[in-house]
Amino acid sequence: MKKNSINIYEIAKRAGLSTTTVSRVINGSPHVSQETRGKVQRIIEEADFVPNFFARGLNMKQTRTVGIVCPVISDINHATMVSALEKYLRLYDFDTVLCCVEKNYENMARYFDMLINKHADAIFLIGFCADNHENINAIENLSKQIPVIVVNGVLEMDNVYNVVCNEKYMAVSIVQKLYLSGYSHIAYIYDTTTYSGIKKLEGYRKGVEQCGLFNENLTLQIPEDISMSDISIAANKIADFMNSFETMPDSIMTADDVLAVAALKAAALIGIKLPVIGWYNNLFSQCCTPTITSVDIDLAKMGETAVLLLLNVLNKKYVPKCIEVQARWIERESYNSGLIANYDDFYHPKGVEK
Repeated sequence: MKKNSINIYEIAKRAGLSTTTVSRVINGSPHVSQETRGKVQRIIEEADFVPNFFARGLNMKQTRTVGIVCPVISDINHATMVSALEKYLRLYDFDTVLCCVEKNYENMARYFDMLINKHADAIFLIGFCADNHENINAIENLSKQIPVIVVNGVLEMDNVYNVVCNEKYMAVSIVQKLYLSGYSHIAYIYDTTTYSGIKKLEGYRKGVEQCGLFNENLTLQIPEDISMSDISIAANKIADFMNSFETMPDSIMTADDVLAVAALKAAALIGIKLPVIGWYNNLFSQCCTPTITSVDIDLAKMGETAVLLLLNVLNKKYVPKCIEVQARWIERESYNSGLIANYDDFYHPKGVEK
């Protein structure tokens, strides 16, 4: 038979194995059983197959290609992170392959196989939520072959590295700041329960506990994936939530700038002013009226840090398993407009006359 008349896909088909497993055998990976290795090698010998340059040299030469796996590219924060990663990867002459799972994580293993077959040097995962065992197993298998960098999430595995922001600390400090300014009914509006979402919620609860505010459960979860077209629906839900308390919330922290827009609209529906704090410092916070005070988790810095981390990993240098980027408080009108010297000038508890 003529050399190379079959390819890795044909070998995988004949062996009844995945192309990833065949690739491992070709590249001398130790994570393959002797039985599997022997089966693949016999087919290779029978076909007189000669692996191509990339397959032979994968462990000796970088291809300067990396994969970026993004949950939802239409999300402004995910899109910003993809842009930051690509910007810094281009500076170091890396090509990128973008995979948008659109939250269909069942296909994640298929994306991983595709990126391995393209001989990617590493894979970035953006905001990954570790709530599915199949995904965890797929990532664990992937990390045995190439480095995995999780951005704005944490997975504790060998050859997996994480870049996060100190969002829990920021949430604690915001609650404390509001409390010290005289606010004692601090509400928190959130949507997702990703790693980032969980850390913000934990920070809010810790801040409430530290300030001794135990009297009410002032948290509201809005359905995930709220868009600008859903603002009015979310605003009505928040308004109903605020009206459900005998003493209405006097300040609001939200997990996202879009939710902050909804909270401001809810306050307008009720006819009150109160401090509203958003999260991410994206365009929504800057285009809204009033402009929204927001927490900037510095997505650009996270992207740069993730790329520098990758460079050190590929150069066989020691790197920490998790690097934390510092968030910043960006103060705008939605905070200052609610800070009235005499709170009773614009608000009084429901059912109580001024």
